[in-house]
Amino acid sequence: MIYSAVRMNDENRKDIDLEVKFIVDNVRRVLDLQDKDDDPIIIPERLSK
Repeated sequence: MIYSAVRMNDENRKDIDLEVKFIVDNVRRVLDLQDKDDDPIIIPERLSK
């Protein structure tokens, strides 16, 4: 789960913070990754050091 806050103006031009939550499935669907939670993740050795 990714939590974020977005600052925006309401109808009276006052700043308000809007809480936004993303789950992994939403990110996969929007980016059309076509993978699953149980798929292996391969990280190159040079990136893991």
